[in-house]
Amino acid sequence: MLVGGALTIAAIAVLAPRLRAGGERALLGQASDPHGPLAGLTAAALNRATGAVNRAALAAAAPRRGAHLLDVGFGGGGLIERALDDWPGVHVAGADPSHEMVARIAARRAADMADGRLRLARAGVDALPWPAASFDCVTAVFTMYFWPDPQAGLRHVARLLAPGGRLVVAVAPVAVQTRIGYGRAGFHVLPGPRVAELAELAGLSDVVLARGPHGVALVTARAGPAGHPSP
Repeated sequence: MLVGGALTIAAIAVLAPRLRAGGERALLGQASDPHGPLAGLTAAALNRATGAVNRAALAAAAPRRGAHLLDVGFGGGGLIERALDDWPGVHVAGADPSHEMVARIAARRAADMADGRLRLARAGVDALPWPAASFDCVTAVFTMYFWPDPQAGLRHVARLLAPGGRLVVAVAPVAVQTRIGYGRAGFHVLPGPRVAELAELAGLSDVVLARGPHGVALVTARAGPAGHPSP
C-alpha cells in the first residue's frame, strides 16, 4: 500500500516526467519542499495520502477547547484544515519551509487567519519562530525524514510544548521509507522505535509507540510538569 510520501512521489512521477529524469532526490525534494508549478499537485497528493493518519494524529493529540496546536511540516495542510473544521475552539499554527504551501493555506483559510485562530510560518523545524511553552500539542506527520537533524529537531519541538503538552509524530513503515528511497536520496530512514528513543532523549516522558493506519508508527509523548525538557 502506498503511504504518505509514496503516493505523492507516484503522482508526481506519472504527471511530471521531467522530474523522473532528475532521479529520486528530485522527486523527494518536491515532497520535502513543494515548489514551482508542481506545488499544487504535491499538496493534493499529500492530502489524499495522509487523511487517515492525520485523523489518527489529531485523535492522539486530543486538543481541548482553547488549546494551541502546532503542525510541523504541514505540507498540503490537511491536518491543519481538519483541526480547524473538526476541533472547535482549538487555536492552530503551522510551520512549513515551502512558500507555496504557506501561501496556499493562508488563502484557503483567510477567515481563520483574520480572526487569529490560525497562524502560519515559513520555517523549518530548526527555526520555529515561537517562544518556549507556546503549544499544548505538536504534531509532525510524515515530515521527520526531511529534518536536517531529527534529534535536534525533536529538541526544538519539545521546547515549544507547555507543561504536560503532547507530541505526536507519525512515520511510515521502514519498508515503505526504503522503497521510496529516502536513504538513497540523503534523507533519514526512521523506524518507529528510533523516533520513540529520540523523544526520550529530548526529555519527553510517557513515550508510547503504537501502530496507526496502514502500519504507520505513531509515537506520542508528553512534556514534563515544568514544561522544559532536559537537554
